[in-house]
Amino acid sequence: MPTLRLKALSISVFAATALSSCAPDEQPSGQTEASGAPVSTFSVTSSDLSPDGTLNPTIIGAALYWCDGPGESIALEWTEPPAGTESFAIVMENETRPFYYWGAYDIDGEIREVKHGEAESLGAVTAVASMGGRSRISPCPEVGETHTIATTVYALSSKFDQEGLGTGQLEDVAGDTILASATVRGTVAGDPEPEVEDLNLSSIDFSDGAMIPDAVTAHAFGGACTGENRNPEFSWDQVPGGAASYALTMRDSSHNDFVHWILANIPADSTGIAAGEPSPEGSVTGRNGLSHSEYMGPCPLGGGDHEYVFEVWALDEELALETSFTYDQLVDAAEGHVIGKGKLMGLRARDS
Repeated sequence: MPTLRLKALSISVFAATALSSCAPDEQPSGQTEASGAPVSTFSVTSSDLSPDGTLNPTIIGAALYWCDGPGESIALEWTEPPAGTESFAIVMENETRPFYYWGAYDIDGEIREVKHGEAESLGAVTAVASMGGRSRISPCPEVGETHTIATTVYALSSKFDQEGLGTGQLEDVAGDTILASATVRGTVAGDPEPEVEDLNLSSIDFSDGAMIPDAVTAHAFGGACTGENRNPEFSWDQVPGGAASYALTMRDSSHNDFVHWILANIPADSTGIAAGEPSPEGSVTGRNGLSHSEYMGPCPLGGGDHEYVFEVWALDEELALETSFTYDQLVDAAEGHVIGKGKLMGLRARDS
């Protein structure tokens, strides 16, 4: 059974077609029939699919933090079920990534449609979706991705009582009671990636590619490094139209991107950070590579000059992060929200 996933809005559709539109030995797309049975003309359509294949955006739902649609159910209409049909089942899945959004079964055999936004009126038993609950999940495509979504209607020769049935188990459990099926398919595209402006990040303490001064280095490792552990001064451009917040990161790219310093939710009106101000007012400080929520100056373990990369990110929102967040958590929270970036690299070797 196809695995489906829905994302933002552009859907191209393939529905089961009538037998007359196919070659004599060709089975209509989206149809299956029980073994040994004649080919069925069972078909399904959706008024939520426009002629250009665009899916009605109202089926996108707030299942995950990057989606804010109403998540209304898709409209479906099916015709010419095989003789002996006693009930129907519906499965919506993501064929690009394995994910089941909705499964419903024991739908009365006299029903021929479900109107937009009225899935709950079917009186059906709801199967367990991929996120574990016995409820319908709305597609929520990630930013910049396109997925194929398939919604399949099954004609069954009987009803079956299977409490707790998983959506992906329907075909296996229904088995030979499936007389025919028909599918509506389409692609849905997520919101486009925001344009990222180049920001000019500079420091009075060092220029790009130059040596980082002693005052900025750590005082650590039994005197191996004897600096003041003072954070550098930085200044940056504002993005056109302004940002909602900024983030700043410092990593040692010569040592597995070891994290020295991370800040988030730097106030929107900021154009820099003062020297010796590792936690500006209003910002949140994350956890460095030693699990301390503070600035940690350079102190290479040897092997020549290390490259320390400082980045500033302009963001279109404040991030839901608390003190001691990790670098990975910052990256995840900022996904799709970075509207500007600036970078500065400095060099440093161990004092002795």
